[in-house]
Amino acid sequence: MKPILSLFSLLAIFLFSCNNQKSKITESQNSSVVIEAKQSKNLSSNSKKDTVYVNYGDNKVILDLLPLLPDAAFRDFKWTKNERQQLVEDVKKNGYYIDRDSFHLNLIYAQPNTIGYSVIDGFWEMTIYKCADNSYLVIANTITGDDNSLNVFNYRNGVLKSAENQTAIFGDFRKELMIPGAKDCAARLKELRGPIFDYNFRNLNQVEIESALYLTKEKYQNCLKGNTLVYQFIPTEKKFKLKKVYWKEKK
Repeated sequence: MKPILSLFSLLAIFLFSCNNQKSKITESQNSSVVIEAKQSKNLSSNSKKDTVYVNYGDNKVILDLLPLLPDAAFRDFKWTKNERQQLVEDVKKNGYYIDRDSFHLNLIYAQPNTIGYSVIDGFWEMTIYKCADNSYLVIANTITGDDNSLNVFNYRNGVLKSAENQTAIFGDFRKELMIPGAKDCAARLKELRGPIFDYNFRNLNQVEIESALYLTKEKYQNCLKGNTLVYQFIPTEKKFKLKKVYWKEKK
C-alpha cells in the first residue's frame, strides 16, 4: 500500500501547487486591472450598454482633472465639459459609467498617473506628474494621423492653468538626437519633412520619445545618436531632463 499512498500524496501535492499558482496569477492580474468592461442588455432589446468599471479612489486626481480641461485639450474631436463631469460623477457614485458611444470615445486604460481613450480617428491621453510642492504638471496628448499635439498645464489646489511655455517641456529634443558636427544631418532630416515622433507617457515619472520606423541605426548611425530619447521628470524642478538617447530596434 505504501507505493499507492505515495503516488496519491504526490498527486495531491501537484494539484495543490497548480491551484495555488493559478490563484497567485489570478490575484496578480486582478491587482493590476483598474478597468473592467462587460456587456449587459438594455431594457430595449435593440441596444446594448457598455459598463466600464473604474476605481475612483485609486484614480481620483486624474479623474477630477477631466472636467477642468479646456476644449483646446481635445483637438479634432468633441468631448464637452458636461459629458466629462457626468462621467466623473457616475464613477464617483457607482464605481462605473455607461459608455453609450464606444466608437466615438472608448476608454483604453486608467491609472493613477495616466488615462487614455481611443477616439474616432486617433488617440487621446492625459498624464500627470506630481511636483515636490504637491502641485501637478499635466500633459494632454492628442494623436491623429501622423501628428501629436501636446497641451501642458499646471494644476494646484483645484485650479488648472495653461503652462506659459508649451514648447519648452522637452526642449529641442530633435537637436538632442543629432551628432554634433555630422555632415548633412539636418538636411537629411529636412528631406523627411520632420521625422514623426511618438510619446510614451505610461511609465511613472519617465517619458520616452520614439521616432518613426524609418529612422534606423543602419541608415542614420553616422548622423544621429539614436532614434529614441528617455526623459526623467524632476519633481523639485517641475521639468524633464534628458536621461539617455539610444537606438531602438525597428521591426
